Amino acid sequence: MLSEIFPTFELDENGFGQKVIETQKGVFILLDTMLEGTHAGVYCEQRLDWLENEISKADAANRPVYLFMHHAPFDTGIPALDVIGLEKQASVRLADIFDEFDNIKHLFFGHYHRPIAGSWRGVAFSTLRSMNHQVRLDMHCENMIQGCFEEPQYCVALLQDDATVVHYHDYMHSSEHFDIGDPLKAHV
Repeated sequence: MLSEIFPTFELDENGFGQKVIETQKGVFILLDTMLEGTHAGVYCEQRLDWLENEISKADAANRPVYLFMHHAPFDTGIPALDVIGLEKQASVRLADIFDEFDNIKHLFFGHYHRPIAGSWRGVAFSTLRSMNHQVRLDMHCENMIQGCFEEPQYCVALLQDDATVVHYHDYMHSSEHFDIGDPLKAHV
């Protein structure tokens, strides 16, 4: 459990590991999608009601919202991981929330150990490789998660009023670095 590993992390009023962080760039909402004792994702009615209330408060204050969760609320095309994604019932309700509010700017999630980006319900999303092992891009196998040791990754997200830019960085990459040239001079 999160509170056992991080005893100073404050749980919400229902005992879930989720919270709201106010920043200069907007409201960061951390969601608890873990189903204790499994790798699958769950998001019960209590959590959904809490989330809808928090997004509504941010919307009333004209504040952008950035969501952070472990499990994606949609299938990613990797069948062995999609079976342990967020439960479908919660995904449907979450889709309704996404459709209701236009202040949700980006969805960041984990779980997949792969760089994946796109949009869902008109909201951009991104996830990245893990710091540990990676999941091989296998869009066919349904009964076994395929691992690999691609380089670990972190991302830098630049939040602007009119854009969210996510840079992926393979921080253990060891190939040679070199100068390509002055960006303002023509190259032949």
